[in-house]
Amino acid sequence: MKYECSYNSALNIVETVTAGSASMTEMLEMLHCIVELCKRNESANIIVDHSKLDPDPLTTDALSNISRHVALAKDIFKNRKCAHIVAEDFQFGLVRAWETMVELAGVTDFYTNIFKNRADAVEWIQPGRTGF
Repeated sequence: MKYECSYNSALNIVETVTAGSASMTEMLEMLHCIVELCKRNESANIIVDHSKLDPDPLTTDALSNISRHVALAKDIFKNRKCAHIVAEDFQFGLVRAWETMVELAGVTDFYTNIFKNRADAVEWIQPGRTGF
């Protein structure tokens, strides 16, 4: 799996793009990168583009493990929005399952949504938009 993580100062968002065959190890590395960027940019929201990711290799146990790591950083994610971009139904299902597991892990005041394109994700993620 490949991923790129960066901070977009013009939009005040942490942006991540994934591609290739999903890997729990690389997902956890990506999560660590997002956490570090969020620590440095305390008011930034997050966009994760999974539209080029093959999620098939991720198991339920892998998703659960990733969700537990999100819970360890819940104070970092509090009062932020996270928009996911997907292109396929299977990607949507994976993100939706992750959202549920994160909620069950006790992460509150972290608002997530799923979109089919970047423009809609960017519009939603801006401060003052619905869901925050």
